[in-house]
Amino acid sequence: MVYVLHHTIKGTGIKDGVSRRVGPGDVVIIPGYTPHWWSELDEDLSYLVFRTDPDNRIELH
Repeated sequence: MVYVLHHTIKGTGIKDGVSRRVGPGDVVIIPGYTPHWWSELDEDLSYLVFRTDPDNRIELH
């Protein structure tokens, strides 16, 4: 099942996706429009979302 909520697509996985384990102190940079999700959490997670170009107006080089 997949549904959209406020520019967010929710589902049960990403086809051909790659898993990464992240931990305290790790920094994860996810380019805009890149599918991503949290597949499992071992403990509570706090994170900061910083969108430098939410309208995708900056030209990529």
